[in-house]
Amino acid sequence: MLKNNLGLYIHIPFCKEKCSYCAFISFRSGEDTINNYFNALLKEIKLTSENYKQSVVDTIYIGGGTPSYVKSGYIVTLLNEIKTHFNVLESAEITIECNPESTNKEKLQEYKNAGINRLSVGLQTTNEKLLKLLNRPHNYKDFENVVLLAKEVGLNNISGDLIISLPTEKMSHLKTDIKRLKKLNLKHLSVYDLILEEDTPFYKKIQSGELKQVSEKLSLKMQDYVVKTLKKLGYSRYEVSAYCLKGYESKHNLKYWNLDDYLGLGIAAHSKIGDIRFANTSNLKNYIRNIDNNELNYENIVNLTLEDKKEEFIMLSLRKSEGINLENYKNLFLDDLLIKKQEIITKLLNEKLIKVENNFLFLTNEGFNVLNLIIEKLV
Repeated sequence: MLKNNLGLYIHIPFCKEKCSYCAFISFRSGEDTINNYFNALLKEIKLTSENYKQSVVDTIYIGGGTPSYVKSGYIVTLLNEIKTHFNVLESAEITIECNPESTNKEKLQEYKNAGINRLSVGLQTTNEKLLKLLNRPHNYKDFENVVLLAKEVGLNNISGDLIISLPTEKMSHLKTDIKRLKKLNLKHLSVYDLILEEDTPFYKKIQSGELKQVSEKLSLKMQDYVVKTLKKLGYSRYEVSAYCLKGYESKHNLKYWNLDDYLGLGIAAHSKIGDIRFANTSNLKNYIRNIDNNELNYENIVNLTLEDKKEEFIMLSLRKSEGINLENYKNLFLDDLLIKKQEIITKLLNEKLIKVENNFLFLTNEGFNVLNLIIEKLV
C-alpha cells in the first residue's frame, strides 16, 4: 500500500468541436454516451480506490476534452464520489479545464461549491481570424466574460492557455494577446508553441501546402517576447511553457515534472505509481465494457529500469526553470552527472545554453529554445 501523496487526473473526453491542432482523445457525443461514460467513471473511482487506501490525494485535475462541456451536475457527482472513496486533503488543489463557450455563472458557482479552487481556461489566441483557423467555437469576449464571472463567484486562481507560432500569426497578434491578458490579471499562463500532430487537420493542411508554418526566426522572436514581457509583468517562468505570479504554480502539473505519483482515471488516462507507468484504453467502448465487468485492464504497462528513471529525471527536471538537482541525482542513482557528461556540459556552458549554480544544472532562455536537443545530449 502507498503512503505518499497522490495526484488524480480525470479525463473528460467530450467537446463541442474538435480543434484543428488537437490530437488528444476527445470527440463530440450525445447525452446517452456522456451519461454512460460518467457511470463507468464513477465505478472506476470506486474500484480503483481500493488500491490507494493509505494515500492522501493532494491534487485533482479534471481535464479533457472539455470538462465544462458536460451539463451541470456531472462534475459535482464526480467530485463527491472521489471524496467518498479517496482520502482527499482538505487543502487539495482541485483544477478543472473550461472553454469559454461552455462555461456560465451557474456552472462556475457549482464548481466552487464542489471544492474546485483553480480554473484552466482555454483561450489559445485573442485574434478572431486565428480562432476560426483553430476551429475554436468562442471569441475573446467570451473568454473575458468567463474570467470576470469566475472572479465574481470567488474563483480567483485562474490560468489561461495561449498557443504561439500559429500559421499566419504575426508579432502584432501576440502583442495584442499579452496586452489583453495583462488587464485580466490571471494568476497563471501556459504558453505553448504549436506542435504539429499527425492526423490533425493542421498537419494535413501544412503537408498539402494549404497552410504554411511561421518561420523559425519569427517563432524564436515570439518566444523571446513572451519570456521578457511576462517577466516584466511579474510572472515567473517555472517550467518551459508555464508562467505564474508568486505562489501560483500548478501543484498538479509539478507532480509530472517532479516524478511524483499520479493516478489517471477515465479513457486514455495515464498513471505513474512508484516505478510503474500504465494507461487506460483509449477505446471508449472497451473502457466502458471493462469497467462494467469490474475490470481495470491497463495498457502500456512499463516497469521503469534504472536507466529509464535516470533519463526521466533529466528530461523532466530540465523542463523546470530550477533544472536538475545534481545532489538528488547523485543520491538517487549513485552517479555524478557533472563527471559523466563533463565534455558535453562544458560545451553547453560555453554556448550559454545552460548554467550550473548551487548544485543545480538549469537551462538559460536560449537553452529552452533547444530543450529537446539538450535533453538528447544529457541522457
